[in-house]
Amino acid sequence: MKQFKGVGAIILSEQTNKVMSVLRSPIESHPNTWTFAGGKVEQDEQPIDALKRELQEELQLTKIKKITPLHSYHSRSKDFVYDTYIVLVTKEFMPELNDENIGYAWTDIDNLPSPVHPKTRQMLSSKRLKEKFKNFYNWMDKKNGRNNTISQKGTTS
Repeated sequence: MKQFKGVGAIILSEQTNKVMSVLRSPIESHPNTWTFAGGKVEQDEQPIDALKRELQEELQLTKIKKITPLHSYHSRSKDFVYDTYIVLVTKEFMPELNDENIGYAWTDIDNLPSPVHPKTRQMLSSKRLKEKFKNFYNWMDKKNGRNNTISQKGTTS
């Protein structure tokens, strides 16, 4: 059985605690929807290498502070695997977009622009994933000496 492997990045600004989403181009599947940068893992490529390559291709992002695995989705049929990572950057940046995306936004993770890509919406509705993201966010805040925390609903307080 042939398996499709993909990777995605929730890019998080250490300075503002905002995440970057991208607006898919009209030439892509699910056109004109907001999602996170990422793409296909090529044959004989490690997921982390695919992630770095995709971020370079789609956004010209090369200054990454830290990459942390967040979530791995496996379809019931086992023919689709998608790994999501938190990609920490020092501060927000203006990406140089390729033809896969036509826009970008820095927002709170619970306030992405609309319409959100269906799989992104599904992923963000996962309580387990939200808990993992909240734990990373709060760890980062403590490390940086801030008192912001993410509540159970996902908003800062």
